[in-house]
Amino acid sequence: MKNEFSRINIAFKIPIEVAQMMAKLSLEISQKEETFFVLDSFHYYPHMTIYSQEYPVSSIERVLENMEKLSKNFSPLRFIATEIETICGYIGMGAKYSPELRSIHETIVKEINSLRKSHLREKYITAIHEQIPEEKMKNIQEYGHPDVLNLYKPHITITRLKDEGKTERIISDIQWEIEDFTIDTIGIFKTGEHGTCVGLIEEFKLKS
Repeated sequence: MKNEFSRINIAFKIPIEVAQMMAKLSLEISQKEETFFVLDSFHYYPHMTIYSQEYPVSSIERVLENMEKLSKNFSPLRFIATEIETICGYIGMGAKYSPELRSIHETIVKEINSLRKSHLREKYITAIHEQIPEEKMKNIQEYGHPDVLNLYKPHITITRLKDEGKTERIISDIQWEIEDFTIDTIGIFKTGEHGTCVGLIEEFKLKS
């Protein structure tokens, strides 16, 4: 049953100079504290998630076809850094949820959602039976993920600490050098543990 589904992340690819900076920060943090992964653009790709899902394997080809068509309608957009964010040991940089970003995110979620064939990841099936905010519950039921549309929080993850109690000390040392940059490519990635992107399946340039 498990092999009938595949976790796929539709995400913005990060420009090489920013990806190199993120890999450097990720490595530096791992040298201070134990982490679950270190970004390197080969095994763990820097990225900004647009819509992460688990699809029937039979739907993957359609996901790729649809994303190729959709990407041709999107213009490159600016990533504008907000602040370093932490949750559950994750450390990353938040991004401004601009109207352009919102439009791309909402279009992809609404166009690609049907390809999961109403399938839910096991963790979200469990969440439905727990006390979670109503809007998150509705998003899980309709789109298979709690943090989409109005609850989407654009960010790029640097790493995840094994001891989340150490995050505040670590983030005080982070020097984020590139405050804004242009994103012009969407990648379709295989998803690994801790929300990592562990393999690039396909990439699509946005219209010039």
